[in-house]
Amino acid sequence: MRPLRRLVLSYLIVGAVISVIQNVWGAVTGGPTALVWTGSLVGNAQLLWWWLIVPALIFPLDLYWAVYHSVGRA
Repeated sequence: MRPLRRLVLSYLIVGAVISVIQNVWGAVTGGPTALVWTGSLVGNAQLLWWWLIVPALIFPLDLYWAVYHSVGRA
């Protein structure tokens, strides 16, 4: 059970780091980000869920689309 728990924790940490980096980059460049005030606590909770938590959980798919779109631009 310990190796599985360690694997899941590693997956979540990598996803969280990638998600935070993407949101900080969005905040710095003026792009989409979860690091803004929406005007309400409910709005902020929804924004954090969809732009920070969900991407942290599905980061392999997020990375695939980022690479796909970068290669398509060239």
